[in-house]
Amino acid sequence: MNVARFRENLLIYGANLMTWPDDERIAAEALLRDSAEAASVYSEEVGFESMLCQRRYEPPKDDLVERIITAATATCRDGHGDSGGFVAEILAYLGGQRLSFGVVVAAVAVILIVGFVIGYVNQLQGQTVNVTDLMFDYTGEIL
Repeated sequence: MNVARFRENLLIYGANLMTWPDDERIAAEALLRDSAEAASVYSEEVGFESMLCQRRYEPPKDDLVERIITAATATCRDGHGDSGGFVAEILAYLGGQRLSFGVVVAAVAVILIVGFVIGYVNQLQGQTVNVTDLMFDYTGEIL
């Protein structure tokens, strides 16, 4: 047995060597006699399991619910929570709600104008154009 296999068995079977299968236990005991690294790993595992055994359940304090609610509402007041929805967060991220709102309105207006122009030009030419094809597969022949 090597140290890597010993660590793996510690994870599988725990630090109590008596619970290990006989052949694995015998090999582990021999490794512990011969390897300082294995002995160090084993002592750490024994200490860890001992700490876990001593740990007891501690019920939450009575004010846990109030602390959670206070923390959640403080987050909303700080502007990091849901204070207007997804669009408000995007607008705030873009650098201020008024400036960003104007930019969004302008972008929507430009998109609508381009759409109407494309539709009007196609109507004059008597052609029907699939807007998806125009957006993604435009090669210059349609207009």
